[in-house]
Amino acid sequence: MRKGSKQGKRIDGQAVRMTDRRFLDVADEFLKVKESMGLSEQTIKTYQWNIKYFIRFAGADVKCSQLTLEFLLEYLDDMRARGITNNVTLNTAIQNLSPIIHYARDRGYCPHRYLMPFIRGQVTDKKPYTKEELETILEPPDKRDF
Repeated sequence: MRKGSKQGKRIDGQAVRMTDRRFLDVADEFLKVKESMGLSEQTIKTYQWNIKYFIRFAGADVKCSQLTLEFLLEYLDDMRARGITNNVTLNTAIQNLSPIIHYARDRGYCPHRYLMPFIRGQVTDKKPYTKEELETILEPPDKRDF
């Protein structure tokens, strides 16, 4: 093989012919593929909810070519502005979009290649149960009415 020639799909997507599609169409295609693979109903619902929230931010006509790292960071900032500040919730939202964006890139719909953002933050300790709460939890249930 001569220097500079391309053969097959390249890992970085340069040899893949790009077709810019709407994110919503790609997400529907992704869900159909995952349903046919036998993913659990709850996993599919989780993807659907996260797609819905993302589309609420981005708009129904957002194209896959617009899904850059900066765009996802704007999405995180929007979530924070709406009062969602828990780092676990923010990371979950991005991690549920990640497989769809990777699917779009692998299919040639998205030209961008980047690592998905991950938010690090202070872990807050949960307040321990009081003695009364522990007694209520450990109390045996009533056999007639749970």
